[in-house]
Amino acid sequence: MDQDIIRSVSIFSSLPDEEIERLAKTLSLKGISQGTLLVEEDTPGVRYYILVNGEVEVVKALGTPDERLLGVRGPGSFIGEMSLFSEDGRHTASVRAKVPLQLLELNHADLDSLLHRQPRFAYEMIRTISRRLEESEHLTILDLRQKNVELQQAYDDLKA
Repeated sequence: MDQDIIRSVSIFSSLPDEEIERLAKTLSLKGISQGTLLVEEDTPGVRYYILVNGEVEVVKALGTPDERLLGVRGPGSFIGEMSLFSEDGRHTASVRAKVPLQLLELNHADLDSLLHRQPRFAYEMIRTISRRLEESEHLTILDLRQKNVELQQAYDDLKA
């Protein structure tokens, strides 16, 4: 694995050289086609991905009438981390490639080891997860407000 690719990912940029060397031995670079499902909601998570280039869509309730786009992630974003920290180890959303992309793949044991060796990296992950939870909460509130408007309109139509 090319260490320059690892250094180009913002979350790894502050890691010391010896950690980059160690990551180069554990990370694998993968090319992914547009439309590929990287993570499926409510399935066990055993892999963690870091987007090198391209974009992914994060979606809840994929393929159902209630499907909702939670966000679009670009280079430097990590994918699948929620399942690695959740009690049941399941993905909380689906993630699909919006365009052809490249990503770095890391297994659970290697990520866990990295988090123990590099507390600053762990802190950055926590900050990112916190920001994503805030975004998700905001989108949920907006969605509920819209549904309330629609319900009120349907109720008013029934009364008329």
